[in-house]
Amino acid sequence: LASQPSQYIQALNRMSRGLFPLFEQLSRHSAGVEIFEATLSKLENETRDDEGLMSHKLKTFVGYLQYRLGNFTESRALLENVMGYWEREGDVLMQALTTQGLGYLDHVGSQFAAAEQKFSESLELYRRINDDFGVANSLNNLALLRDRMGDIDEATQLHTESLEIRERLGTKTGIFASLSNLAMLAYRREDYSGAKKLHMRCGPIVRELNNKRLLALHLSNLAMVEG
Repeated sequence: LASQPSQYIQALNRMSRGLFPLFEQLSRHSAGVEIFEATLSKLENETRDDEGLMSHKLKTFVGYLQYRLGNFTESRALLENVMGYWEREGDVLMQALTTQGLGYLDHVGSQFAAAEQKFSESLELYRRINDDFGVANSLNNLALLRDRMGDIDEATQLHTESLEIRERLGTKTGIFASLSNLAMLAYRREDYSGAKKLHMRCGPIVRELNNKRLLALHLSNLAMVEG
C-alpha cells in the first residue's frame, strides 16, 4: 500500500470518514477496530505526508472505538499519541474530536474537573469551525457531566441548548437522547407531568428510527414516569 499513489490514500481517507460514524451509529465498535487496525498495519511509511495523515486519523478512530468497548487504557494511549500531531497540523476538527474523546475518558474515570476542561475546549473548537453537530454533542457532554456533579439546573440548560441545535439539524437519535435526558432531569425534580410530556415526544421519533434498543429504552422510561 505504501507504494500506491496519493489518490489511493485520499480515497481511503474519504472512506474512513464515512465508516467511523457508521460503526458508532450501529454500535459495531469491535468490527470498526478490526477494520481500521488492519488498514493501519498496511500504512508502513508514516513519514510521508499522506500516509502520516491517514495513520493518525485511523489511530484516532480506533482510540474512540476502544473507549466504546471499555478499553480505556488503550484508548487513552492512542488519543494522547495523536493529539500533538493534530495540533501541529492545525486540524481543528480532529483536535476537537480527540479532545472530546479524552474528555470521555476523564469523565468515566471521575476526573470531573479535567473532563469539564476538555469538553469546554472541544466545544470552542467545534464553534470555531461552525460544526453545529459537534457543538450539540459537546453541550450534551457538558450537561451529562454537570448532572453527575449534582448541578441539575445547569444540566437542564445545557441539554436544552443541545436539543435546540439537534432539532434544527434534524438529527433524530440526538433529539431522542436530549428529550430523554431532559425528561429524567424533570423526573428527579418531581415534575412528573413534565417528564411524561418529554417522554411522549420521544414516541414518534423512536418509531421513525425503527430502533429496537431505543424503543425498549423509551418504553421503560415511559413506564417509570407513569408508575
